[in-house]
Amino acid sequence: MNSIPESQLDLLYSKDPRFSGEAYVFVGQAVEFTVGKLKKRRHVSALELLKGAVEYSRREYGAVRELVLRQWGIGSASDLGDVVYLLIGVGLLSASPGDAPEDFH
Repeated sequence: MNSIPESQLDLLYSKDPRFSGEAYVFVGQAVEFTVGKLKKRRHVSALELLKGAVEYSRREYGAVRELVLRQWGIGSASDLGDVVYLLIGVGLLSASPGDAPEDFH
C-alpha cells in the first residue's frame, strides 16, 4: 500500500486524528512486507505483524525509526493496532473472526 485515496484519508482522520497519513501507509507497507516473507500468502496474527513492522521499520528508517513513527503518531504496539483497525474499518485491510484490537496490547 503505497498510497491511500484522499477520501479514505479524510474518513480515517475524522475517526482518529492522532495518526498522520504516513502512519497508515507505513502500516499497509508493513503488512505487505510481513505477508511477503511468508512461504504462502495467508492472514498474519497481531504478533507476526508487530514483529514484521519492527523489522520493516528497522530496514526503512534505521536508528531514527522510533522518532519517525512517533512523529506519525505510532508510539506503541497498541497505536499500531489502532491504525490496523482503522484501516480495517475503511476496507483497506481485513481481519479474521478471532482477531481483536486487544491482540496488539
